[in-house]
Amino acid sequence: MDNILREKQTRPAFVKICVLILLVISGVIINFLGSAVATIAGLPFYLDIIGTLLASMLGGYIPGILVGLISPIITSLTVDPMAISYAMLNVMIAAITSWMYEHNIMAKFRGVLLAIILDAIVGGILGGIVTWFIYGFGSEDSSSGIVNIIYTKLGASKYMAEILGGFIVDLGDKTISIIIAIIIMNVLPQKIRKMFKIHAWRQAPLTSEVLKELRKSKSRQVSLRIKMVSLMAVAAVVIGVSAIFICYRMYYSSNVEHQQEFTKGLARTAASVVDGDRIDEYIRMEKTDPEYKKVLGYLTSIRESTDNVDYVYVYKILEDGCHVVFDVDTEDTPGGDPGTIVEFDESFMEYVPTLLAGGRIDPIESNDRFGWLYTVYEPITDSSGKTVAYAGVDASMNHLRFESRQYMIRVISAFLGIFAFTLALGLYLLEYQVVLPLKTMAYTASLYSSNKHIDLHKTADLFHRLHIDTGDETENLYNAFSEMTDDNLEYLTDIRKKNEIISQMQDSLILVLADMVESRDKNKGEHVK
Repeated sequence: MDNILREKQTRPAFVKICVLILLVISGVIINFLGSAVATIAGLPFYLDIIGTLLASMLGGYIPGILVGLISPIITSLTVDPMAISYAMLNVMIAAITSWMYEHNIMAKFRGVLLAIILDAIVGGILGGIVTWFIYGFGSEDSSSGIVNIIYTKLGASKYMAEILGGFIVDLGDKTISIIIAIIIMNVLPQKIRKMFKIHAWRQAPLTSEVLKELRKSKSRQVSLRIKMVSLMAVAAVVIGVSAIFICYRMYYSSNVEHQQEFTKGLARTAASVVDGDRIDEYIRMEKTDPEYKKVLGYLTSIRESTDNVDYVYVYKILEDGCHVVFDVDTEDTPGGDPGTIVEFDESFMEYVPTLLAGGRIDPIESNDRFGWLYTVYEPITDSSGKTVAYAGVDASMNHLRFESRQYMIRVISAFLGIFAFTLALGLYLLEYQVVLPLKTMAYTASLYSSNKHIDLHKTADLFHRLHIDTGDETENLYNAFSEMTDDNLEYLTDIRKKNEIISQMQDSLILVLADMVESRDKNKGEHVK
């Protein structure tokens, strides 16, 4: 009964925190060293999760998840802003490794093989899906060579080529990474490995055997751990989804507004470089005319100032259509010659009267077979202030969907990573603050109830030696339980003493009665009646 408590006391909280920080920092450094080695050696692998695997094996969920989160955050802040999009994959790999190593699944070859396959599925298939949504097909990474071979040689679709290529590369990457991590774990002395096992005891530490037994014990219906975790998860998901949706809408709206204002600014700039007094003269010029080429060069520079502008042109609006003054060439379409008449499009007819009158029209937003376009017409006036032409800019808004999708993936990935860490931390603290103290009290009480021969004094003494110090209702319950045990002990002790007295009185009474029964007459020798 006495051996349920561990002889060696737990380390101070400050020492545990220092050990945790050391493990996390070491894991992050190892991640970057592995990535640097792969890059310098020209390997078609990443090798950037070795530190995450080691932290998960040595310290469990919390250090593993922290290393998996911090590494891509640092990368996104220093090298690649999109690296944070893969944070959730690192967190999943850390969780898988921690669980499998804790349950000794990786002690056998089959377990190691299973870990490699699971991590490759997370990093390769799920990572390929993330890459597809962020970059589309043909992104330049370690798997791009195999992706192109699968696409060109095997005739797979772009999406399947991306997924299969990512999985194949990740299978090799995770094989090397896990083998290196296991080798390091086997090389490390047992004393070092135990040092990184951090327990947040709020009671006297239990032996490993008792701890395993308590963790295996089940409740009649739903355990307190599951109830608390479910509440935490539901609350976090509701808050997270709401926050992500609000952030996405604000980001999207802000980007659209910014693009619209930018397009208006380009249109005003285009209008400012064209002399309104020479509109008719420009129409009669040839494209080779030096004066014409000079203005066309300015307009071309405006178009090339950003990738999101499709067309820049100057039209003179007349009854028979739009008369080309300037029309900048694009990669696919040469610009129209000066004086060319472009007929009014059906969807444009409602604006024609205003344009003919020299008025200003609101920007036109369209979403058709040409894509999502934002068109701005800026009036060009002559020296008398009369509108003589319009500078038009057609800006593509399609990139906003792409950028918003990238932003959404980054936010979701960061949220899932932080959510996983918060959940793991909540589970960890819940176990040591609530679950284990309650189970320890129940287990200690059950030792006496199931073994009546055990001295109650020993049970009471064991209760006092638990030293549950959570500072909350659990501690209050422990104190009340201890007091009740002491009261019961005193009560039973008192009963035993009284029973002993009664037993002694009974024995004395029996002796007296026996003497009376055995009494005889001294003269006759007969019993006295």
